[in-house]
Amino acid sequence: MIALKDVTRLRRRNRLLAVLRQYLPLVRFLLLAVGIGWLVLLPSFDYARETYISENALMPAQAYLRFNQEHVDYARQLTGEIETLLRNDDGAGAEARVQEAFRQLSFSVGVQPVGASAVAGVSSPSVNVCGVCHAPRADHTEALLLAAPWTSVTGRSNARGVAMLLALALALQTTVWAKDLIFLVPAGAQGQIDWLAAYHNATGVPNIWTGAIQAAVVLDLPLPTESDRYDSLVVEFVGVNGQLPNLDLINTITTVAGREHAPVVLENDSDQNSRARQLLGSYGARFDAIYDMIIKQASGRPSNLHGYYHPYKIDAVTVSARPHVGERSLDMRQLGVVIESSFRSFNNLLEHFHQSFFFYLLQSTNRFISIANYLPPLFCFAEDLLKQLRQQGSSSKTAKDAGNASDQSEIHAAKSSTAVWAAWAAFAGCLFSGLVTFMLPTPSVIRATGDTLPIYDGMFTYTVTSLLVLTLAGMASKAAFRYAVKTERSRSPKDGRAVAIQFRVMLRLLAAVLLIVSISTASMANFSLGLLVALVTTPFVMVLMQQVPRGNVAGGHNLVLQAAMLTLSSPPSMLLLGSLLTGMQPAAVLVQLANDYHAAGVWVYPFLCLCYYPSMLALVLSI
Repeated sequence: MIALKDVTRLRRRNRLLAVLRQYLPLVRFLLLAVGIGWLVLLPSFDYARETYISENALMPAQAYLRFNQEHVDYARQLTGEIETLLRNDDGAGAEARVQEAFRQLSFSVGVQPVGASAVAGVSSPSVNVCGVCHAPRADHTEALLLAAPWTSVTGRSNARGVAMLLALALALQTTVWAKDLIFLVPAGAQGQIDWLAAYHNATGVPNIWTGAIQAAVVLDLPLPTESDRYDSLVVEFVGVNGQLPNLDLINTITTVAGREHAPVVLENDSDQNSRARQLLGSYGARFDAIYDMIIKQASGRPSNLHGYYHPYKIDAVTVSARPHVGERSLDMRQLGVVIESSFRSFNNLLEHFHQSFFFYLLQSTNRFISIANYLPPLFCFAEDLLKQLRQQGSSSKTAKDAGNASDQSEIHAAKSSTAVWAAWAAFAGCLFSGLVTFMLPTPSVIRATGDTLPIYDGMFTYTVTSLLVLTLAGMASKAAFRYAVKTERSRSPKDGRAVAIQFRVMLRLLAAVLLIVSISTASMANFSLGLLVALVTTPFVMVLMQQVPRGNVAGGHNLVLQAAMLTLSSPPSMLLLGSLLTGMQPAAVLVQLANDYHAAGVWVYPFLCLCYYPSMLALVLSI
């Protein structure tokens, strides 16, 4: 027998739920406002903490350093030599010169063939060259890696970076180490990807396998060879799919640079003349740094070669330098000392980086935002979508939300399985449209002689095919809708309108569920991607859910609205938006997305095709 207090509790809960249901639209609006307001306040000092070294064993800037002016002179000599060799004989001479330098240091040398590449007139050797300094007293189970590609990500020669790597190899091989040292000169991004795959499979590259790589630093110095001074060091850290290195790795390098009085900035803090800085001062600088980092993470693309190490659980950064244009000054000796001192600290690690944060946003070199302070906005957006989903689902169960339904027969018909199965069929068509778009062949690149911009073959075919698939998905949705209405009208003339309502409600629910699951899943690995998608879609879904589902076949104004929304959400329109944001050609954006997915496993492209696009398509078709 139910006790009186239990009955009272149930009644009190039902009254509370009724009040909450009544004010649900206001709650949804408040959640959206809180999420946006939180993002606006995120750059303030109240959300950030000062950086610190969590791993006591690192002891940065404590070791005796050997890099001196003799090594600087050696690097200066090698820079001109390697630059000349890179421009002759397809870079074969540069490859031989690096191998010779490694053998003179008694390193184990490995060579791995890679597909040939040529960028900006600099012929890059189509091989990865690797030298390993085996620590005589180590057990060869751990290693540190220093890399410098033949060409920079900017497309210019990285001869100075390769020369600096060889000079550092000369300085570092004279000391007893607890870990083996790997010195790698990869053939660009593809060479780096191939080398990592071969290293972790222990195949394809002879004489190079030592042990688990604990930390890696990439040198990228595409500067004029006649200049020996720089403005500052730039630490790049964003990796594949928004992965980040352990914060201790970045803090160690910046701490060492500070001890050596070497100016250092982060990749998201390198634009000193941004509009946000000029208009908002210090807040604008922090705002610019945080949201530049969020956009770079959301793109899924690594900012440099270090990003390809992160999927292998290797903490890595790229150290580059800006030309000397201001009052600050950084010479090659300081650069070498910073790298050597950082490696001395990494050598002290007794185990893998684990003490500090792996999820963070950096305001500057000395302030960061931890995960606990930047997740709430995403929770607000996700909860907003869940509230909208609940309200839309409950609306189909009431006569009030049944549009102009006049009796209970229409409400009963609204629960018909015919409308549910028709909505599932339309949703399956949206998913199939996304799958076909994902599987379409991407345009191929043709470089015309004397033309600075590449020509893409196949873009017209891709555009026409994607629009055709979009049209077929819309037609399939309309066919499923009309079939459901016709079937119910054959049973009862009054049931057709309520079935139309249920079809549109069900299609919205399916689209919203896919969107919520996609955002939640994406944010687990790439918070910034989930945040940006939630920020863009939540207001649109809120406006759409406010519309009462219509009980008739779409009228003329609905057809025009659907056509406009379908065009805006189509893949060609998304590519055009990407072109406006990046300054690249639409075909270049598509090729880059597809290549990143196939070469490095960047899943922004499949996420857009298989999750975001089908859900938005289903939402538009439910209007």
